[in-house]
Amino acid sequence: MLERPPGDVRSDWVEKYREQGYLNIPDLLSAATVRRLQAAFDELEQQGRLRVGEEELIDHTDIIFLHEAFASVLREPRVVDLLTALLGPRVELYDTKFINKPLKSTGFSSFSWHQDFAFYPHTNQDLLAFAIHLDDEDERSGPVRLLPGSHRLGPLPHCQDGQFLHHLPQVPPEAERDSVLLTGGAGFVTVHHCLMVHCSDPKERYGHRRVAYYDVRAQDNVQLAGYLRRSAGWEVTPRPPGESRYARFPDGSRIELRGASGRLCDPFGLLASGRGHAGPET
Repeated sequence: MLERPPGDVRSDWVEKYREQGYLNIPDLLSAATVRRLQAAFDELEQQGRLRVGEEELIDHTDIIFLHEAFASVLREPRVVDLLTALLGPRVELYDTKFINKPLKSTGFSSFSWHQDFAFYPHTNQDLLAFAIHLDDEDERSGPVRLLPGSHRLGPLPHCQDGQFLHHLPQVPPEAERDSVLLTGGAGFVTVHHCLMVHCSDPKERYGHRRVAYYDVRAQDNVQLAGYLRRSAGWEVTPRPPGESRYARFPDGSRIELRGASGRLCDPFGLLASGRGHAGPET
């Protein structure tokens, strides 16, 4: 777990993230902020707008629109400081969601090895998952397991015979031997690179395992495929009025995206209706 050293902590965060592809920070958020997020979850659960299943995995997308607490945490100075240190001065969301594992250990509670980038490829790889863990997590909670440094392997195939598998058909052989678990006390924050090879273990005990995920990208990183979320484009750091939007590619080249608005248009509702797909989503 990354401890907060004195002085300029951002250089330590950046160095570890670049080298290992992940961070585990126990005290990025104050105790008051964590309590506020837990209270917001409880309030929404009482209203029936968020739910944790007994034996079913339940996720909720676009959570920044469910309660102000889930949006305002992204504007806290320490959070902004971390995200801009890793992605640059202009950052925005791609997606926000809660992944709530079932209370019982007998339900669906694990994910196979995968890279997030395969689910929503972009024009570059300045994209990460910022996660706030609302509950204590140990090795029996079904925590995230990842392979440090595996983001340097580049994009790995997730398809077989023309079908998207939602997991890696071939897992790096060192995954089981060299993997680490992301555990900590309630309120700990984790970050992992979009190319990090990771999974999550099955639960082995009864109880909550609620995680708020924020998929964050550089503002010149443009989505190429996958689901479009309402959260996409929500600015963590504001872009100056009138500044053009760009798409940046791995070689550093950039193209201007039709001026200041520069977003994908869907006047015929093809994306919303699902028309225009060659086949069903898998």
